[in-house]
Amino acid sequence: MDKDKDGMVSRSEAASNKDLMKKWKQLDSNKDNKLDQAEFSAFEAGGAAGGAASSPPSTTPGGATPATPASPGSPGAGATPATPATPPSSPGSKSSDPSSPPSKGGY
Repeated sequence: MDKDKDGMVSRSEAASNKDLMKKWKQLDSNKDNKLDQAEFSAFEAGGAAGGAASSPPSTTPGGATPATPASPGSPGAGATPATPATPPSSPGSKSSDPSSPPSKGGY
């Protein structure tokens, strides 16, 4: 849509998109007659000022957007951190494992 590749969408560039033109005044928050990336993204996302999405974002009764639950394995999702592996003991060293037989060898 940004035909001149200046990083902005002008009214003439947007003229072919009826939905975008209907929302232009709401989207052009700084009233410079161009949509910057943030302003155009609001339209694409169908956010508060946008119109591309068919339904508004869901909110809680208090008006806040509900939190997205953490995915399994992400921090805060109840995942247990991995326990570091115990390095193998070197030959001839005494084992601290009581189930291991005592090492042979000695003095």
